[in-house]
Amino acid sequence: MGVSGVIQMKGNLPGPHIGVFSLMHGNEYSGAIALDELLRGNFQPYRGTISFAFLNISAFECFDPLSPLMARFVDEDMNRLWSYPILRSHRQSTELNRARELLPFIESTDIVIDLHSMLWGGERAILCNRAKKNRLLAKKINAIPLIITDSGHTHGPRLIDFEHFTETGPAQACLIEGGYHWSRKTVNTLKDLVSHFLNCAVTNLSSQGPARKNNPHHSTLSEVSKPVRWADVTHIITANTNMFEFVRPVRGGDIIAKKNTLLAFDGKWPIYTPYNDCMIVLPNLMPSKGHTALRMAIIKE
Repeated sequence: MGVSGVIQMKGNLPGPHIGVFSLMHGNEYSGAIALDELLRGNFQPYRGTISFAFLNISAFECFDPLSPLMARFVDEDMNRLWSYPILRSHRQSTELNRARELLPFIESTDIVIDLHSMLWGGERAILCNRAKKNRLLAKKINAIPLIITDSGHTHGPRLIDFEHFTETGPAQACLIEGGYHWSRKTVNTLKDLVSHFLNCAVTNLSSQGPARKNNPHHSTLSEVSKPVRWADVTHIITANTNMFEFVRPVRGGDIIAKKNTLLAFDGKWPIYTPYNDCMIVLPNLMPSKGHTALRMAIIKE
């Protein structure tokens, strides 16, 4: 398709177009390393098309190890721009222009896995919107035992919320939170997840057939049956002040046993758990005003 930062491999037989995306945020490069290492294996899909995409290259080029958080984006968060009204607006930014460049390619995909990592420690998770097809995709990935459904952020739609991937759209998408940003373990997790998914869940990665133990891309994840926990986000807490502060240690995936447990203060306003056995989802321990501070989820099964 000739889009910068997108590498496509086509099989000999017809099949789905699978996109595996990295670098939505320039400082989250674990997914990019995982894709680079897979590409160096010179694999060829047996059927369909596999596209590896490196999205926010401009932000990544700004990465400075001494100020790693500053490379998240150049002008604005690229993962808050994914709706047709925003993409077709007259707004201009580095990220929005890049999203527009990528749009025809993204519209050609059937399945997308968007690789991310976390600034704060927490349980690895697969996130998807509430469309049944995306919940089925999350279950098919079968590599991380926590699946979270939600409706996104209040200050802009993520790629997985894009119309192309909603209930009425033609395609499926999930977001993977693979671990801490700058950890080799996160690279390994994402590399194994992608290899496992492409081998076992959708299409044979190698033209030589399904994964085998002597296949350099064989993933041990396919050999492990993991019990899956499902959680559904019921409350999205957006910081209304620049003085949001947690009053207790929290990590993503923590379960708070009791309803009305005090979690934080947003300025002078207290934040409590809304029900028993409340799961904390992707807390931001230093949120700025207008940004998501945490999500709270009920465990479904």
